[in-house]
Amino acid sequence: ELVFFAGVWEAFSRKIDNDQIAALQGFPEYNREGKLCFQVESVLDMNQLAERPLSEVHIRLATKALVREETLLPLKDCISSHGGNCTVYFHLPRECGEVVIKTTSSLRTSGQDIHINELKDAACVDEVWTE
Repeated sequence: ELVFFAGVWEAFSRKIDNDQIAALQGFPEYNREGKLCFQVESVLDMNQLAERPLSEVHIRLATKALVREETLLPLKDCISSHGGNCTVYFHLPRECGEVVIKTTSSLRTSGQDIHINELKDAACVDEVWTE
């Protein structure tokens, strides 16, 4: 639920259209009924939003990759060969869900598309995504 106080609505309502995406600035807050809502302070211009750099690379390993350490060495080399600022997270399959492991800060990598595609092609990888 979005909450616009009268002054905010008056100032920004012309920037909001039905069935359109809007960039809103504000903060989460509980209303009188105890329901979490978002209190809008302003509506931002979508064309002037700065792109946020990627900071995380997530790698979901295939179950077969967990059998032998040697299976993972080419992946480690691939990650290390493309230096970058992205923290690496491994998602390991388990019988009931998965375990997520954040790697050491010395093992960072690039979030560039060409590198992500290389990671996706690794035999021990099921899925790769960035955040």
